[in-house]
Amino acid sequence: MKKKLLSLLTAVLLCAFFLTGCSATQRKVEDEALVQTLTERAQETIDTIAKADDARLQELLDYYGLKGREPDRAFLSGLQSWENNRDELTGEMTVRGIEVIENLGNETYVAVGDLGFDSRDCEFRMVFNHQLENQSITFNPVYSFGEKMQKAGMNTLIGIFTVFLMLALISVIIYCFKFIHVWEEKRAAANNPAPAPAPAAAPVTRAIEPEPEEETEEDDTELVAVIAAAIAASEGTSPDGLVVRSIRRVSGARWKRA
Repeated sequence: MKKKLLSLLTAVLLCAFFLTGCSATQRKVEDEALVQTLTERAQETIDTIAKADDARLQELLDYYGLKGREPDRAFLSGLQSWENNRDELTGEMTVRGIEVIENLGNETYVAVGDLGFDSRDCEFRMVFNHQLENQSITFNPVYSFGEKMQKAGMNTLIGIFTVFLMLALISVIIYCFKFIHVWEEKRAAANNPAPAPAPAAAPVTRAIEPEPEEETEEDDTELVAVIAAAIAASEGTSPDGLVVRSIRRVSGARWKRA
């Protein structure tokens, strides 16, 4: 707990130190002659720009613009600043006061004008170098805290809406990739037709060879004796010298051919 308090105190002191340093970089100009000179120039610039009508403002933009006869970047910046903000600075203008300060950081003098309009207040700033040459001119409308919060809220909503819109757009593009892929496949198929399928091979049938008939041996003594006698008669010998080892049946077709 003590460490947290010490860290917080250190941070506060650092912030105070930096704020003191920032304020020390600016000081009010004490030279009355210099203050009067810069105040008069600031007042003349305010009257020239803020009191100009549309035609006069365009004429000044053309004359002091970069393409004009007397280009002046500093005065042109003031004209453009007023043109961008004059819609919010309407009504009669009142110059409440002009203060001249010296910026020690960049060695410049700044004439700060407090302007009042019917619509809102405005801060006028005119920057000079130490040779009293004008460097920039700005008109800054002053907004209330509620207006600043409203503008910040609108900017936040616009940023969120833009992010979700881009996410939705990316999702749609990714979803369309599917159709693009299908279209590419169809196009490739149209340009390179597939070859005709080869005819299916006829099923190979293997003939089943009939199993050889088993030879059956018949133990028929009478048949053996008859056959032995027939052979012996045909050969003119005695059947006793003949031995019949096996008898095999022959199909009838062979008998027919015989």
